[in-house]
Amino acid sequence: MTDTSDRPVDGAYALGIEMLDRGDPPSAVEQKLVEMGCTPAAASKIVSSYSKATAQAASSDGKTEMQFAAVTAGGGVLVLLYTGMDSLVGWFGLLAGGVSAYRGWSKRRGK
Repeated sequence: MTDTSDRPVDGAYALGIEMLDRGDPPSAVEQKLVEMGCTPAAASKIVSSYSKATAQAASSDGKTEMQFAAVTAGGGVLVLLYTGMDSLVGWFGLLAGGVSAYRGWSKRRGK
């Protein structure tokens, strides 16, 4: 037989995610889920799965932004090589690539 005592109550995931998205502290969310009828282990599991998912999404977003930065900066370099060093489009590409690279790196580091 399987133990179903760790199963969350209907609507617990939705309520937990809604509260965490609003910025409620994890301890308050866990307490509310327990009051709703979840076991403490199930409530903790809901909060930790949300934390893992948001961290993974942020990390993935940073990687995408860094890839965009490489393409943008590379395009800026190609424009500068082709048209000369006085091309505003080329310099803008380099600047935009640098800013995107910094933002992506910051997201990957979790700051």
